[in-house]
Amino acid sequence: MTRWARGEPLGAWVCHSAPEPLLRLYCLNRHGMQLGATIHCRWRRPLDPVRYAPLEAGEGASWAHRSYFRSAIARPGQIVASEPYLALPDRDWEVTLACARRDGSAVLCADVAVDES
Repeated sequence: MTRWARGEPLGAWVCHSAPEPLLRLYCLNRHGMQLGATIHCRWRRPLDPVRYAPLEAGEGASWAHRSYFRSAIARPGQIVASEPYLALPDRDWEVTLACARRDGSAVLCADVAVDES
């Protein structure tokens, strides 16, 4: 994430070569709006496509109200983490890691599965 924060490009390959707890990656603009589609990792368990399709479609969604977004914007170049939460549609306990580019133009977010204990 910190390499991305310095301006290096992010490729879809990142999600497929990352450790198993990584569930998805997505990028937000400086206003918290999601840019492009979410990159889902290959080991995610399949979801009911009809029931959860609205939750899977993140492009254009606003995440500006989330504490991880606000914390990342306030600390460009540093990785911040959310508190653990039960996420939909995965039904897993997760944290979101976020890091803003040093110029504050965008925030990279990574949802990571955590042990609920």
